[in-house]
Amino acid sequence: MEQRRHNSLLERVHDADPAATGLQLVERTAELIRATEDHAAELVARSAAAVSHLQEEMRLAERVLEAAETRRRVAESELKNLKNEMEEAAKAYEEHIEALNEDVLSLRVRAERAEERAAEAEGALERIQTAMQNILKVRSDNPALDQSANVAGAPRGQVL
Repeated sequence: MEQRRHNSLLERVHDADPAATGLQLVERTAELIRATEDHAAELVARSAAAVSHLQEEMRLAERVLEAAETRRRVAESELKNLKNEMEEAAKAYEEHIEALNEDVLSLRVRAERAEERAAEAEGALERIQTAMQNILKVRSDNPALDQSANVAGAPRGQVL
């Protein structure tokens, strides 16, 4: 559009006085230079504003990235701590289970010993009962022993 206007101006200038035409061309060139400079200045200002805006956007993006990196490092640290705590807890539970298994084994051994002692005591009690029954049987078969025990001051039926 600017080119058409410039061409129409050149056609009108051709028809006029050469000195006036030269002056008009210089004025027109000066206008075009000013318009071009103004347009360039406007483009520079808009470009500078765009660059400034993009730089600010970049700074914001860098801050967001730094914050995300910080959160990632914190999360990794927390994860490492939790993993260590979990490993320690697992080790403690394994040790506790091992101790409980040892306790169970010890209690089984004690229970077996107690059962053995109880069986021995029952056997001894049976032997004592058998011996007492034999003694009582011998006395009941022999009344003279029974009377001699009464003479000695022992009550009847009591074994010395």
